[in-house]
Amino acid sequence: MRVCGLGLILCAVFLAGCGDDGDSATNLPEDRPSSALQSSGSSSSGVSNGSSSGSVKSSNSKSGCNEESNCLMDARDGQIYKTVKIGNQVWMAQNLNYAYLQPTSELDSSSFCYEDSPENCKKYGRLYLWSAAMDSATLFGMGGEGCGYASHYGVDRTVRGVCPEGWHLPSYDEFEELFTSAGGKYVAGMTLKSTTGWDSINNGIDSFSFTALPAGYRNSNKKYEDRGLRAYFWSANPSTNYIALNMGLRYGYDTAYVSNSNFKSEAYSVRCLKDDQERNGAGLSEEILTKTCKTEAGDFCEHDLLVDARDGQTYKTVKIGHQWWMAENLNYAYLLSTETRDSSSFCYNNSPENCEKYGRLYPWGAAIDSAGTFGIAGKGCDPEKTCVLRYPVRGICPEGWHLPNETEWFVLVDALNGLHRAGWKLKSTSGWKDDGNGIDGFSFTALPAGGSVGSEIEYQHEGEEANFWISSRNDLGMPTQITTYYYNGGVSRSAAVTPANSIRCIKDDESLLDESGYLESVTYAIPCKTVEEDNCEYGTMTDERDGQIYKTVKIGDQWWMAQNLNFAYLQPTSELDSSSFCYDDSPSGCEKYGRLYLWSAAMDSAGLYGEKGKGCGYGKVCSRSSGSVQGVCPKGWHLPDSTDWNTLYAAVGGFMFSGKYLKDTTDWKRNSSTDAFGFSILPAGFRYAKGGYNYMYEYAYFFSSTELDSGKVSDAYFRYDNDHVIGNDVAKNLGVSVRCLKD
Repeated sequence: MRVCGLGLILCAVFLAGCGDDGDSATNLPEDRPSSALQSSGSSSSGVSNGSSSGSVKSSNSKSGCNEESNCLMDARDGQIYKTVKIGNQVWMAQNLNYAYLQPTSELDSSSFCYEDSPENCKKYGRLYLWSAAMDSATLFGMGGEGCGYASHYGVDRTVRGVCPEGWHLPSYDEFEELFTSAGGKYVAGMTLKSTTGWDSINNGIDSFSFTALPAGYRNSNKKYEDRGLRAYFWSANPSTNYIALNMGLRYGYDTAYVSNSNFKSEAYSVRCLKDDQERNGAGLSEEILTKTCKTEAGDFCEHDLLVDARDGQTYKTVKIGHQWWMAENLNYAYLLSTETRDSSSFCYNNSPENCEKYGRLYPWGAAIDSAGTFGIAGKGCDPEKTCVLRYPVRGICPEGWHLPNETEWFVLVDALNGLHRAGWKLKSTSGWKDDGNGIDGFSFTALPAGGSVGSEIEYQHEGEEANFWISSRNDLGMPTQITTYYYNGGVSRSAAVTPANSIRCIKDDESLLDESGYLESVTYAIPCKTVEEDNCEYGTMTDERDGQIYKTVKIGDQWWMAQNLNFAYLQPTSELDSSSFCYDDSPSGCEKYGRLYLWSAAMDSAGLYGEKGKGCGYGKVCSRSSGSVQGVCPKGWHLPDSTDWNTLYAAVGGFMFSGKYLKDTTDWKRNSSTDAFGFSILPAGFRYAKGGYNYMYEYAYFFSSTELDSGKVSDAYFRYDNDHVIGNDVAKNLGVSVRCLKD
C-alpha cells in the first residue's frame, strides 16, 4: 500500500529506491531527472494529455501521423492513437480499440467492450483474449500462429499480434524496460497511471503520458470486473498452456508488475510498442511459408525422385521453401566397422521390416562418413575427436546430396514458423503415440523411428521420437541432433554421443557452396590446437624496420602472421596528420592488440615500401597493377586480398565456422571459439573516422587490399556473438587491424 500521501510523494520514491534490485528514481531519463515526480497531467515528452481520459479518437481521413507528431493512425480502421517516447521505447499512449472479432475454439468473438457497452470501448479500448492479442488467426502475421487457451506454442520472435503495422505486442523484457525508464518497478505504477478514473484518491501522476486507465477485465466466466481498480495489459509471452504473462497496475499501489497467474481465456487491454528494427524487427526468416501444400484434399507439394546409384534405392524428395529434402529416411546399408562397433548402421530392433518402414539408424561417425568412403569433408571425425567439418559434409548421403548442418535445418524450421510449430508441420499423420501425430503439411513425413543408445545397442522410443543427425557440433564439440517428440509440436536441438539416429539428406545448392566459402582446390587444414595441447606449425618473423618479432602460423598452404601488425606507420594523409593508432591512444593497446590503420596506411599510400599501393586512400578509386600489395607489411609479406582471406576460410571449414576456429579463446565478451589453428584473432575494436574508439572485446576487423569503391574495401569481420565470418565491407577511413600473409 502507499506509505506516503501524494503530498509526500518524494518520500515514497526515496523508500522505493532502497529495493534490492536497485530500481530508483535515479533511473529516470537524463533529460528529465525530476519530471517523473510531477503530479500534473502534463507531458514531459511534448504530448498534451488533455483531460488524461485516454479516449480513442476515430478518423477516416489521412492523419499525417508519425513518431514526430506523437500519434499513430491504424490503417485498418482509421482510428488515431496518441503515442509517447519513454526512454528508448515508443508506446501507444492509449489502449488499442481495434475490433478483432475472429471466432476461436473458446468463443464466438475474441475482443469485447467492458459490460458490452460501446461507450466503454471508446473510453478504455477493447479487452482481448490472449488468442486475439496474439492474432492466432494469422490475419496480420505468423508470429502468433495457433496461440491461445490450451495451446503449447511458445514465441520465437517479435509478435505483431493484433497491433497496427509497424507495432507489436510487448514482451516481458520490454515491459521491464518500461518500468526502469519510468523510475523502477516500485514507483512505475504511480508514474504510469492516469491522473483520473482510479477509485478514491488512488490516481497516478502520469509523468510520462502513458495514461494507464483502470479498464478492468473480462473473466473466464464472461463477467466484467475491476473497472476503476486495475489495469491489465497482455504480453506476448506464454507461461503455460493456459496462462500468459501480463503487465498489471492496481489501485492503492505504486508498484508495477508482470504477473504469470492470469488465464489466456480472460480478456485484457493491449498497449502496442513501436518496432525497433535493430533490436527486434528482423524476425525469423525472410521466407515463412504461410500455407501448407499437403492437406486432406491431397498432396500438392513439389516432389521429385532420387535414385541412390550405390544400391539402386529410390527416395521421394520434396521442395520446402528453396530447399530440396529427402521425404524419406535414408536406408543405405553402411556397414563399415568403427573403433567401437563391428557394424555402423542398424534396423530398429534388428528387424529388416523396420528398415523398410523407418530407414536405417546410424551412429554419428557413420553419418558423416568418418571412413572417408564418399568424400573427405568428414574423414577422420569421430564423436571423441577434434575435427573441422567442412561444408558441405556429404557424409553417407547419395552423390549430390549432403548431411544438413544446423543452419540448414533452422532455415527449414524458420520457414515453418519457428521451433515451437515446425514439429507439428513436419510429423507424419500417423504412427505417433497418444495422438501425437502431426499434419505433415509440407510432405516431409517425419516418422517416429526412435533410435538406439549405448555401445550395446539398446533400441527405444519408437512411436515417440524422430531424431535426425546434423553435421554440426555444439560449443563443447559434441555431435548434435534434431528431435521432434510425440507430446508437442516443437523441434529441439541437443547434444548426443552414443545414439544411432535417422538421416535426412538435403540436396547440394551451388549458390550455398559459394556463400559458404567452399573452394575445391584448397588444401584443408587439420585442427592442431586444443585446451590441452598445441601442435600447430609455428614460426617467427622479424620486421627489419623496427626489430619487432611476430609469431607466424601455417594454415593449409598459407603462412600467416599469428599476431596483429604493430608497425608505427605515421605518414600524414589527406584525411589525418597520422595514419595508424593505438586503441584509446594508449601504448598498452598497441602492445597487446597491434595498431589500427587507415586503409591508406595499410596500402602504404606514401609509397615507402613499394609502388602498388601508392596514392590509394579514402575518397578515390585506386589505380594499381595486378598482383599482391606489400602495403604496410614487412618485406616478403603482403596485405591479403579477399581471395587470400577466402582461401583461409575454406581451409578451416568455410565461412560458417571460421569465427569459431580462428578467434582466440580469451578476451572476447562472450566466447565459444576454439582457436583450433593458432590464428588467435583478438577483439581489437576499431577507430572512428573522426576519432574515438569502440568495440574492444566485441569485434575484430581486418583490411584487405581489395577495393570496392572510393569509400569502401573488402574486409574480414569477426564478432563476439557469432561463429561465422561476416561478409562485409568497411570504410577506408576507419582504423582497423592488419594481418600480413607471406609472399
